[in-house]
Amino acid sequence: MKIEHSQDTIEIDIPDNVVNVGIRISGGTDSAILAYLLAKYKSEENPNIKLVPITLYRASKPFNLIFAEKIIKFIGRELSVNFEHHFIIGNIPDLVSMTENSQLITTMMYNEKVIDEHFVGITSTPFTSVENLTDDLDHITGFNRDPALYKNKKEGKSNRPLYNIDKKGVAELYNKFNLNDTLFPLTRSCEECYPNGFENHCGECWWCKERYWAFGRYS
Repeated sequence: MKIEHSQDTIEIDIPDNVVNVGIRISGGTDSAILAYLLAKYKSEENPNIKLVPITLYRASKPFNLIFAEKIIKFIGRELSVNFEHHFIIGNIPDLVSMTENSQLITTMMYNEKVIDEHFVGITSTPFTSVENLTDDLDHITGFNRDPALYKNKKEGKSNRPLYNIDKKGVAELYNKFNLNDTLFPLTRSCEECYPNGFENHCGECWWCKERYWAFGRYS
């Protein structure tokens, strides 16, 4: 499946010998749209693959799981695609590296033959710091679009098809597939916690500012 895009061509092409495909779903916009594209690919081009969702969350920030489950449910219903068992690794202490945990879990899943390859919704960032976001949002680019400088979208069994697009590029995908009023509100970018729920965005953290810069709204 090839998707033409203003920032980079996005391509999903899973080899015939790959059946169990892991997809990390954090509850954010990037992993949500990637999960949607993988489900669309399964529905339209490769029904034999099995999509295995993987979510990690901290004990103090359970919203990753809350929104990941909403995303999986919506995509499954929208595209009539079944996801496999949702692997959930929770209650990770705040002082423990999420990146290291993610790598350990992924390695374990390969060793146990649970997945054959996996996808990660890593995107590019046009910002160097949160201060950049408060200056002139409409004129920040910060990412050289010279294709010769694009990063490798596959490393070993790790697939990163969105690696060379930024958050505005992610917003372009939501527009392309008419997901602004359906999938987008089911995602959460904010890293702040609220005692009475997680439906709102603080509007102040780096991730909120990036989300607003790209989509022009929080929810």
